[in-house]
Amino acid sequence: MAEKKKAWLYLKARTDEDLKAQKSLLLEYADKAGYEVTEVAADYSPSQSSLKYVRLGAAKHDFEVLLISSWNRLGRDLSETLDTMTELKNQNIAVQSVKEKNLSLDRVLSIARFAAAMQIPNETLPEELDETPFEDQEESEGFDMTQSF
Repeated sequence: MAEKKKAWLYLKARTDEDLKAQKSLLLEYADKAGYEVTEVAADYSPSQSSLKYVRLGAAKHDFEVLLISSWNRLGRDLSETLDTMTELKNQNIAVQSVKEKNLSLDRVLSIARFAAAMQIPNETLPEELDETPFEDQEESEGFDMTQSF
């Protein structure tokens, strides 16, 4: 018989009831997937102290799989979430979201990187990219705004 993969659960919620519901959901998922749950780390929003503990456990390779209820539990903002996901991936920790089962860590990382790139403030863009298209063209180049295409 194959050895079960060691899994940690990371819970994050505002209330005890929400934490209990997440724990129940993740334990059921782990059981069906055949994981051995060896640790449960929980935070009340917006605390991140248990997430630091999870990151430390990942660095020590205390587990192979991290189960979460949703991808947005891994950070307070997009940047922090992206950092956490990248760190876990680099340590060969599989991360599985029970609510977003069809989104792999690689896919979520790609989406998060794209979203982060879209948050670049205009001041950091080269001048030629910061101009409004068609600005003043109506007067200077005879552009007819009423023309139909």
